[in-house]
Amino acid sequence: MRMSFWTGPLKNLAADKKRLASNFFSLSVVKWADVALPLVTFPYLVRVLGARGFGMVAFAQAFVNFFALIRDYGFNLSAAREISISRNDKEKVSEIFSSVMFAKAGFVLASFLIMSIAVLNLHVFSDNRWLYFLTFGTLVGNGLLPIWLFQGMEKMRPMAVLDLLARAAYTASIFIFVRKTSDYIYVPVLSSVISSCAGLLALLVAVKTFGIRFKIPSSEAINHQLKEGWRIFTAMVANSLYSMSDIFILGLFASREAVGYYSAGSKIVRAAHRMLTPVYDSVYPYISKMAQESRENAIGFIRKMLKIAGIPVLLVSIMLFCFAPGICALALGKNFSGSIPVLRILAFLPILFFLNNFFGMQTMLPFGLKNAFSRIFISAAALNILLAFLLVPPLKQTGISIAVLVTETYVPLVMLLHLYRRGVRLFTIKSLQPGTGV
Repeated sequence: MRMSFWTGPLKNLAADKKRLASNFFSLSVVKWADVALPLVTFPYLVRVLGARGFGMVAFAQAFVNFFALIRDYGFNLSAAREISISRNDKEKVSEIFSSVMFAKAGFVLASFLIMSIAVLNLHVFSDNRWLYFLTFGTLVGNGLLPIWLFQGMEKMRPMAVLDLLARAAYTASIFIFVRKTSDYIYVPVLSSVISSCAGLLALLVAVKTFGIRFKIPSSEAINHQLKEGWRIFTAMVANSLYSMSDIFILGLFASREAVGYYSAGSKIVRAAHRMLTPVYDSVYPYISKMAQESRENAIGFIRKMLKIAGIPVLLVSIMLFCFAPGICALALGKNFSGSIPVLRILAFLPILFFLNNFFGMQTMLPFGLKNAFSRIFISAAALNILLAFLLVPPLKQTGISIAVLVTETYVPLVMLLHLYRRGVRLFTIKSLQPGTGV
């Protein structure tokens, strides 16, 4: 009897760890491919397209990415969390899936209408209006990918394989079809076609793997998903107002060459940051589930992750700062010397992104601090926009780099202060002080 009493919990713990490890490995394949394969095409594109051509593509992507926020709402986190909790109930999982996909389809349609009005009527988009419509195809294709479903079920292996194949196809097609500056138009075309094919295949795999049955969702089910994702959505919108609007604001006041210099330097920094995305995505559902069972254990796990991953990330930031000229020369070529100061200023973003994620998504959201999470990003967005409009006109790409660095420093500091006030001590011996709640 005593053996039986202990065997069940031990088996469950072993299964949880095995599932977490498998999920982390699969997400690593996805995200490292997301970093590695663009590192193959990125130096090629900046050399073939030049600063202006690359800047035009980057500006169109930055504009369309605003609508990706509307498409995703807060579902990537809220739906993943709900599916993680209800993963053993097929009927409930199908209801969540149907409600989210139905809502996303409505958001995509509304986004297309808004984008069309803007592109056809505003002068800032007059350089190549078709570029924005073609780039929108990538938004549609990526919207079909139910990564949040596989993440919530903690079975990311099928998505890893599919994502790797899609990115490999895109990489190969860039070298085949993009040969000169005027071929910049093929970049969004190839991305749109391949992402749409990958999205449709992912839906078929989801149906077969999880027994998903799509049905017209009730208004109550849709409203529930909208309510669950609202706070996350407002936080993501605010976050993106300063993490994605940098290129857009720069493009309003500076040349497409300046946009190209900034975008190229920023991509190097964000590529380094994306190496850790598998850690973020794999531990989020794990922490969310753990927080429901034991807050002390969840805090302990978060503190361990901060120690294990924090030092390597800091070293990456230091290396980016110290070797910025050599990195730009190797990755971008001699014509992108304007990206060197951008890379130096943004070099410490990886460690700031890391703290931002663990203080916010991995701690505040699982512990129900959605309102504070949202308010912090809204205030950060206001700060960034103010700084951008003050610094970009006189300093161009250097000005927007400074604005982004200041804002990204502000976010984790305010998050840590809020957690401290709520009794969460991530850097002390006792994570939760007696008599306080989260």
